[in-house]
Amino acid sequence: MPKEENQQAYISLDELQQAAQEERKKMTDTTKGPQIQLVSFELGETTYALPISAAKEVLPCPPMAKIPKAQAHIQGVVNVRGEILAAINIFNLLDQKIGAEQKADFFLVLQQKDKKQGLLIPKLPETLKVNLQDLQKADGLFQNNPYIKALFQSPKGIAVLLDIDKI
Repeated sequence: MPKEENQQAYISLDELQQAAQEERKKMTDTTKGPQIQLVSFELGETTYALPISAAKEVLPCPPMAKIPKAQAHIQGVVNVRGEILAAINIFNLLDQKIGAEQKADFFLVLQQKDKKQGLLIPKLPETLKVNLQDLQKADGLFQNNPYIKALFQSPKGIAVLLDIDKI
């Protein structure tokens, strides 16, 4: 087979990525109503999300100093470019059991109002868009967990939107 014919039979990685972007854009364009962009991460079998506007950066987990008598969910403090931030253990905050594979390898820096802190998370977070009308408020459903704001359907199943103001 001539080389030219063989090359035309394949699609380049760039062309494939461009086609995937165009397909995602078509899917996004067909949604109705306002959307919220979220940053999501997994803990065990559950996907959790926060508004992307609260996420400032993601870093490999920096060295941490322990704080005596801190609340159970505050694992310590870290220095991020000269700024000391509380390191929140998301497993303890949400009362999740920590499996051997669920070690926190990343530090998600959050900024809400006048408070800046970070969440210790096991994997790099992903971003996703959700229609506001698809969020189902969790009022009264989770009285023992004030950190849950809403539930929504994600590509991986039901996901939990956390209340950034209560973290």
